[in-house]
Amino acid sequence: MTPVLAAGAVAAEDLLRFWIALGVLLAAAKVLGWAARRAGQPAVVGELSAGVLLGPTLLGRIAPDLTSWLFPVEGNAAAMISAVAWLGVVLLLAVTGFEIDLGTLKRLGRTATTTATASLVIPVAMGLALGFALPTSFAGENGEGSLPLFIGVALGISSLPVVAKVLRELQLAKAGVGQVMLAAGMVNDVIGWALLGVVAGVVSASGSPLIGLATALIGSVAVIVGGLTVGQRAVDWLLRLVRRRDDDRGSLLGVSTILIVAAGAVTQAIGVEAVLGAFVAGMVLARSPLGGRPIEKPLSQMADQILAPVFFATAGLQVDLFAIVQPPILWWTLAIVAVAVVGKVLGGWLGARLGGFSHRDSLAVGIGLNARGALEIVVASVGLSLGVLSSEAYSAIVVMAVLTSLMAPPLLTAVLGLTPGRGDDDEEASRFARMRTALMPTRGGASSVLAGRVADAVLPPTATLTALTVHATGEDAPAGRAAARALGAHVRRRLRGRDHVADDPADEVLAESALGYDLLAVGATADQLGGQISRTLERMIAHAPVPVLLVRNAPDADPEHIALRRVAVGITGSDAASLAVDLAARVAATNDARLTLLHVVVRPEPTAPATGSAAVPSSSAAVAQAVPFTDATDLLTTPRRQAEALGVHADLRVLHSRTVAEQLVEAAVEADADLLVIGGQRRADGSFLGHTVAHLLRAAPMSVAVVIAPRG
Repeated sequence: MTPVLAAGAVAAEDLLRFWIALGVLLAAAKVLGWAARRAGQPAVVGELSAGVLLGPTLLGRIAPDLTSWLFPVEGNAAAMISAVAWLGVVLLLAVTGFEIDLGTLKRLGRTATTTATASLVIPVAMGLALGFALPTSFAGENGEGSLPLFIGVALGISSLPVVAKVLRELQLAKAGVGQVMLAAGMVNDVIGWALLGVVAGVVSASGSPLIGLATALIGSVAVIVGGLTVGQRAVDWLLRLVRRRDDDRGSLLGVSTILIVAAGAVTQAIGVEAVLGAFVAGMVLARSPLGGRPIEKPLSQMADQILAPVFFATAGLQVDLFAIVQPPILWWTLAIVAVAVVGKVLGGWLGARLGGFSHRDSLAVGIGLNARGALEIVVASVGLSLGVLSSEAYSAIVVMAVLTSLMAPPLLTAVLGLTPGRGDDDEEASRFARMRTALMPTRGGASSVLAGRVADAVLPPTATLTALTVHATGEDAPAGRAAARALGAHVRRRLRGRDHVADDPADEVLAESALGYDLLAVGATADQLGGQISRTLERMIAHAPVPVLLVRNAPDADPEHIALRRVAVGITGSDAASLAVDLAARVAATNDARLTLLHVVVRPEPTAPATGSAAVPSSSAAVAQAVPFTDATDLLTTPRRQAEALGVHADLRVLHSRTVAEQLVEAAVEADADLLVIGGQRRADGSFLGHTVAHLLRAAPMSVAVVIAPRG
């Protein structure tokens, strides 16, 4: 049955053509995208190839009538396919905005600044010069005068998602060179998309070019600044309202999609392309403590799996490879590729060298930033739709985007002498690596400060930490923002503050933690842990819907000056112990600390140490002796791999004792540990974490962190 679309409804034939074309494009894009991944290439290469094969390059030459019927240039069917494709672009740019971490830009200092500046200015300048030299056939109907500006912007942009993926695959994301690459890529993207919005505004403006330039520039700056200030607070408020009224994450996804589309509509209305608004919306949603991964993951799946493949296949329909292999178009295409590569590699190398990097690492930075990827195809599509680029120029830029993406992984591997690995394994296996938001109830005590430091060390760079204070009506208590400012001096990430008024602190903390946080970090005082655990803390542990990090500061120690350079962790083989190992390894990796894995075997009688095993001396009543390492090989294999994946060497100690708790404390003292980490298992009523945990929290002379997994 054909739906009625009011006066001027779409004809049944147009709807049929649309559905068939959409199905063909999506099927071809998915199949060839899968084939590209199997060949070790980005999926976008296959998705773009699908459109190239279905367009004038192949199918258009074999069956031109079929191609023109399926993929018309104009009319209702063409408009509907274009609408689906551009929705994919908007969501793709929003997901890219989630990758931006402004805090990282601040932390990396001079090297990030020089690298970002040089890797943007040099290719833009070279692109401007090339744009003036390009023949008139490369300019579209609106390209006169604006083509050089557009080519400069196109050559300046890097593809942050491609850069990040390459770094993860080569296990470089956490290295210094990788962090600088990501920071420079962030700056390239933010400024590049703002410049693209300005160029689009100039092209679209009627009247004086200077007025158009001023309007577009002011509008772009206003969108970015307004989005990250007033817009940020409005989005935070709206997401909080949605989560409190409806705990269905589908509602959160729907509201987020509306915000992205609305932001795109705003920038389109002021004469700047919708992609800029979507990009800023993604940044704002990522920075919200109630946004992050719960929104990013479904948005990314919808964009990457359905809408973006349609867009890239549609983009490929515009490419005629036979047109650009003919001289002189071929020579100009090669010139665009050469200038793009030289400009970005030279800019990245020079900026990193000025920032203090070695020649080899600086060259690697330039090569990594040279990957243009999918976002360059978006830029080319914008230029074609604006009439700035001709079909030949569009095809040349698409070819440049594909070639620069293909060359980045092998060149990085060669320059740095790396072996391509499964860098994503750590991200998939680690629960902490996937966390985006953490909640920390605090009154500003010493244990809260240490809990903030530990959470800051284990969360990924893009995660947000929210300090929450809860006090009764009329109580003179510190405000959440004041607590956040106090904790902010001891953590390296952006820290939010919230202040709630409630008669029951536990209920308020639990209600807040259910709004989409991934971790509840709690600093426990001696009064709360001594003897009977406090009722408030007990309820938070028992009913928290997320993992709980319970931290007790070392007695009489200043939490600001605890070095966290020696970390010990107890291993039992349970799920909670696996989380504890993950946390301990991440603390060790962040602080370049020594990690000791401790496993205590309980036996009724002590045994003599086996030949070749390392005995740990004991002075306690419970005699501890080493047991053969082979007895616990299987148990310790996974923790060792967890630590090694983060570049942390772990010392292994397998101990024999009648009392686990006392032996863990003694072994941690022997290792001179600043922090002892252990997994805690919630009992049925949640009121007790076991004798071992209770003893460690009460008697251990060093700081203690307990990781407690949620039930179910």
